[in-house]
Amino acid sequence: RRTGFEHNYFTDVYESRGEGERESVFQRNLEILLKYKESGNLLDIGCAYGEFLQVAQNRFRVTGIDVSRHAISKAKTHVPEGTFKVVDTNGKTLPFTDMSFDAVTCFDVIEHLKSTEKLFSEIRRVLKKSGVLFLTTPGHGTVFSGFFGKIVPDDPTHINKRYWRNWVNILKSVGFTPVFLKGSLFYGFPPVSKLRELFAAWGLPIWRSIVFSPSLDTAATIYMIFRKKWSHESQECTGILE
Repeated sequence: RRTGFEHNYFTDVYESRGEGERESVFQRNLEILLKYKESGNLLDIGCAYGEFLQVAQNRFRVTGIDVSRHAISKAKTHVPEGTFKVVDTNGKTLPFTDMSFDAVTCFDVIEHLKSTEKLFSEIRRVLKKSGVLFLTTPGHGTVFSGFFGKIVPDDPTHINKRYWRNWVNILKSVGFTPVFLKGSLFYGFPPVSKLRELFAAWGLPIWRSIVFSPSLDTAATIYMIFRKKWSHESQECTGILE
């Protein structure tokens, strides 16, 4: 698995969305996270080049893990004060003690894993009692994926494709409660990153920000925040839970 996520994957796939694009998305992700957890110890699973932790480090003590040695070497240069480890999360135990983190983020990772139940159980173990888990994953089975899937080929490393309700049910089964569920359509205007690059090169106006969908069933990307659930605990979901 590690071989498939080294230098070529990141240069061909991850870097296809420019650095400015990624920074604007991660900044918005931080704003969303801060509504549920304002500070503490933060673990980013699948941290790639550490760019989310770079924007989060002023609010959290940051740790990042990734299966790719190439990515971790880049992350260490982006966030010198952070803690980084090469870790394969596919069915493995996380190398952290119980209740180590106040928040765990996992952006566009779970669709790459053959099995996620072990990872979710491990995340619950390393989260503190009031900890939150923030996930994003492509909206498989939505109207958006059905339409654009016929035009744009899916990433071949997306081997775990699930409808958003299935993800919610799996996470609930291992001890999480959903508190935020929303879907995004685009990450700016024009709605395709290559067009935004062209517009910027031509001096035309562009807009970089997450455009949320009116429905999870029409979303391109699913945004999910869960709290670690304890006995007899009940929490309200503030996103669009259909």
